[in-house]
Amino acid sequence: MILNYLRLVTLIILFTYYQNSHAQVIADGLPGCLAIEDSAGTSCGGGTTFFGINGLGQFEVNNIDGEFCCSGSGGDGSGYFEFEEIDISCFQDIMISMNYSASSTNFEDDYPSAPQFGCTGTGTDNSHDQIVFMYIIDGGVEVQSLYVHGTTQGNFTGTWNEGPLNGNTLTIKVYAANKASAEKFYFDNLVIEAGASSVSAGNDFTYCGDGPINLDGDGNGTWSGGLGSFSDPSNPNSTYTPDDSEFGSTVILNYAGCSPSSSCSADDASDEVEITINSGATASIDQSSDGELCFGECTTIKFDFVGGEPPYDLDLTFTITGIGFPINFNAPGFEASDAITICYDIGGIFPTYDSGSQTISVPEIAAGFSGTFTLNGFTDSNGCEGVVGGSGFSVSFLDTPEANFASLEACDEGGGVATFDLTEMDSDVNGGSGDAVNYYDDPALTNEVFSPYVSPSSVLYATVSNADCTSEPEEVDVIVIDNGDVGIVEFYCSDIGSTNCIICDEDGILGEVIEVLFVFNDPSVEHIVTIDFIDDSGSTEGTYTLGVNQTSLDFTVSSNTTIEIISVIAGDECADNTDLGEIVSITYLLSPALDDIGPFSECGGVVLPEITGNNLSGNEMYYTMSDQGGISYSANDLITESINLYVYTGNSDCFDEIFVEIEILPETIFDEPNDTIVCGFLLLPEIEGSGIELSAAYYTAPNGGGNIYVPGNIVLTNTTLYIFDPLSSCPSNEPS
Repeated sequence: MILNYLRLVTLIILFTYYQNSHAQVIADGLPGCLAIEDSAGTSCGGGTTFFGINGLGQFEVNNIDGEFCCSGSGGDGSGYFEFEEIDISCFQDIMISMNYSASSTNFEDDYPSAPQFGCTGTGTDNSHDQIVFMYIIDGGVEVQSLYVHGTTQGNFTGTWNEGPLNGNTLTIKVYAANKASAEKFYFDNLVIEAGASSVSAGNDFTYCGDGPINLDGDGNGTWSGGLGSFSDPSNPNSTYTPDDSEFGSTVILNYAGCSPSSSCSADDASDEVEITINSGATASIDQSSDGELCFGECTTIKFDFVGGEPPYDLDLTFTITGIGFPINFNAPGFEASDAITICYDIGGIFPTYDSGSQTISVPEIAAGFSGTFTLNGFTDSNGCEGVVGGSGFSVSFLDTPEANFASLEACDEGGGVATFDLTEMDSDVNGGSGDAVNYYDDPALTNEVFSPYVSPSSVLYATVSNADCTSEPEEVDVIVIDNGDVGIVEFYCSDIGSTNCIICDEDGILGEVIEVLFVFNDPSVEHIVTIDFIDDSGSTEGTYTLGVNQTSLDFTVSSNTTIEIISVIAGDECADNTDLGEIVSITYLLSPALDDIGPFSECGGVVLPEITGNNLSGNEMYYTMSDQGGISYSANDLITESINLYVYTGNSDCFDEIFVEIEILPETIFDEPNDTIVCGFLLLPEIEGSGIELSAAYYTAPNGGGNIYVPGNIVLTNTTLYIFDPLSSCPSNEPS
């Protein structure tokens, strides 16, 4: 299927190409002049069927199983229709196109790889749908051009293209099978075109002379056309004697062959030749060349020749306007593709011409002037004297700037290499003209360099360009200067002498400011310090200026940071980037924050809870004194006495401490009273035990329920009393 697709695409491309290459229609059909000479199609399963030309002039195939029916059901898939044979012997590069389409229904594709002809004895005899486009050349075998198959209307809709084909005769045959009443194929718009006829009148040419003119035809045909006469109109190599009125004009002669088809009234096969009959050619100077030259540049001048036979002999003049010094010269054997070169590139005062290279050389003194190049006359190889048209060619010789020597210094950045800002040399190189300056690292100017330019001491090549021209290159020097020496820079954080500092971020906002101190050998000059910061986010360089007698800089850090001096520039010296001093390390801590604990007021004892919070150090404990003083306790320890504790986490530089109150309440324990039997009444005794408060009393129901009696009350009836203290925080028993 892929190969068929590629072949179809190729045919479409070829068809389009030949269709646009002087193609002529030699036959057409459906509708058209070309008749269907033979057809065979049978419906084997009943239902609606049609096989022939419909009312729209299309060939319609509906429910056709094949040429013959198969035993059982279905057909052999070989139903076909065939167009009459076409005579193509008078033509070349035959192209065929025909449209095909289908009804909107589902189709069957039992043989996707190749057409199926003949009975198989299977269900596919009654299902497989296909279209096969064939052609026959010179009565030979059928050649399969396109196999159409699929399951959708779109698969059976398109245009068949074939060609280019060559031969004597052409027959077109189409096989079509669709095996259901709903399945229909339509074929229309057959077009057969020829890219060229097999007869040739030869190539168009120009003739210079009095005649007769030798013709260069090919194939069997007859000459006609023109006002003159042919020596033998049926001879492809006849001669033509032009009429006097045809000199200086173009004559079209026709050489006609045979008709393309017996049934179609297409044009006869023929070819034409255009003969320009001149007594000489015409020529003019091509004005498209560059008409402005800078010193050292060249331009080439070409000519537009019409007619005549090359090579040509030219008569030329070149003059520098305003200076004079004309030179006249001949250029014999000049081909139409040749050119005269003008180079603005020599010294002296006179222009020169070199016939070997066909080059005019113009001296530098022509700057600001223009030159005129003139074609005075010419003849062609036939001796025809040509006619000069158009005007002379004018070329301007432009002022070219000059580049000057310059040099540039920069400090060594290590290994003898420095970074140069080349634009600092521009005014020296262009002499203050403001013209553009370009720099290169090779005298051939093939590799341009730009600022910033990193290099050891070296020689560059500079050019200066104005609006029109560019100078010759001039050498310029870039020079690397040795580093300065600022000695050891004392470099501290916080206090003099400290290179390791700890910052405690106590406000909870990321980032703290730290002061970094510098001690220079000579504080009386300005210092430019390049520093490398390395923290959790990576490494970052920064450059800072410390004015005269300035000794510190403030930096904001938000993680553990290392600060290292990369280089120091003292005053006007180059940078010193070796043996500069210590590295400062800053430990960045987030201040811990303990969650509140307590206060506690409990009976019997308190189990110390886990210590929680943010940014804890891991060393957090309970202490009886502040700042980790006294006795320490851990979480889950049992406290049985009232006490005040301190919770501490962190270290001396970054810590948090909270205060915890613990109150252990006493238990209320009542002595068990004895059951009492008395006569008359009972005077309730005092309630005894430990932790007894005045709020303790007797109750007629548990847990302070019923009536209340206090010690000293008289009980007159039998009753059960319960001892209870409603205000006790830690009751342990309730005797009765």
